[in-house]
Amino acid sequence: MRASIIIPCRDAEATLDRCLAGLVRQTKPPLEILIIDNGSRDWTPIIARDWEKSGRLPLRVLACPEPGAARARNAGAEDARGDWLVFLDGDCVPPPDWLARGMEVLERNPDIVAMAGPAWGAPEGDLAARLLGLISLAAGKEPFVLAETDATGVAGFPAANLWIRRDVFQASGGFDPHWQGAGEDMDFCARLLQAGHAIHYIPALRVQHLHASGLAPLLRKARFYAEAHGALFARHGRSSIVLEAPLLGRIALPAPGDFGLWLQLTSTDKKALALALLGLVAPLPAVLAGAGYLAWLAHTLRRRARLAWRDVPTMQPGWGEALAMALLWILRDGAWSWGRIAGSRARRWLL
Repeated sequence: MRASIIIPCRDAEATLDRCLAGLVRQTKPPLEILIIDNGSRDWTPIIARDWEKSGRLPLRVLACPEPGAARARNAGAEDARGDWLVFLDGDCVPPPDWLARGMEVLERNPDIVAMAGPAWGAPEGDLAARLLGLISLAAGKEPFVLAETDATGVAGFPAANLWIRRDVFQASGGFDPHWQGAGEDMDFCARLLQAGHAIHYIPALRVQHLHASGLAPLLRKARFYAEAHGALFARHGRSSIVLEAPLLGRIALPAPGDFGLWLQLTSTDKKALALALLGLVAPLPAVLAGAGYLAWLAHTLRRRARLAWRDVPTMQPGWGEALAMALLWILRDGAWSWGRIAGSRARRWLL
């Protein structure tokens, strides 16, 4: 069983060295590593070529100048020789046993055709980078099997750490090169599920994601990825009214024609808004409830940090830092909600 690691890169000069250094340390070397430069405007191509010339890795550098991560990944898959295609991002750093663990899972379970692992953020950078590392690209600590899409059509895993058998990838048609914006990986996963293939989530296949610092990148990324929900709901979602609410979970009711409405009332910004409205009629209960909610968010972040950064206990956030990150979380979810509105399609609305 042979693995080809495919890394699409666009302006990844800040992280590519660390990604490739992580691959040098693998206890089980891959068959090959393909870096696909996707029209970088920085030093990414030079860094990649220097690694290729060094001979430290079975590395080849390809060029895909037309922008689009889907096109870059497809270009790598087309050139790959492995039985398995392992998609990794240039801002992710795998631990030394990452590939060995994955191959061991596949050898024990020959029926698996696709699997994914988490991409926890690194315990570094400013508060925004650390927050993003704890609330994105991680699907939990327990393994599970995703076998079908739901009413929203948003089901799957990011291609930052996605493994798929080569013949299944080819039969699926790969990533949609015409997909606009983010979400091409979720679209790919949805099509896999619709074709009858299950995707196994393996928490042990974790990689470390290097997030950019700064409030502006945090908010910009939130809106960018939230906009993709509109396209995914339009393409893969069912005609339905989907309500996500605290205590109720997710409820989907059938809707006439092609109409779709998806209300996500579980985000932190909407809960904060509800508390603000409560303050108009009952200020003291609202203040007490707001303080309790912030404390709960901070506790949640500290719990996630213990899971994500278990190997570096000195980097666990204190209560002050966690409370500041909780406030940023609410701001980030505000940008997320705005992105969902902006990404809504005709007769398919999201909030």
